[in-house]
Amino acid sequence: MKYFRSYWYYWHTGHPVVALSSMVLSLVILFSGMVLLAGFSLWGVLLALVLDLLGLMAVLAYALFLRTLVPDLMLEQADFWILNQFVLPVIAAFVVNRLVTYGVARLLLGRI
Repeated sequence: MKYFRSYWYYWHTGHPVVALSSMVLSLVILFSGMVLLAGFSLWGVLLALVLDLLGLMAVLAYALFLRTLVPDLMLEQADFWILNQFVLPVIAAFVVNRLVTYGVARLLLGRI
């Protein structure tokens, strides 16, 4: 995993061009694939793009702690909404972000 770093890593290590380029390219790929073709929410994709690893932690927090606070009558709808509008975009964004950032960093910085 040392090569598949987040774009936030490149932002904080002084490579803002790599970070911003990979964010824009990831947004274009996720927008075209998830919003236009699959019908996901744009807000879920944007949130997943910005949060990156924190999005996975938020999903874990919902599954372990916050789910118990939802009333039983709304649990099925809440689970469906969280899964479709947040969990799937977060997982897809995590994978796409890492691959795109690796490619952009390799292209712009040469050898990583």
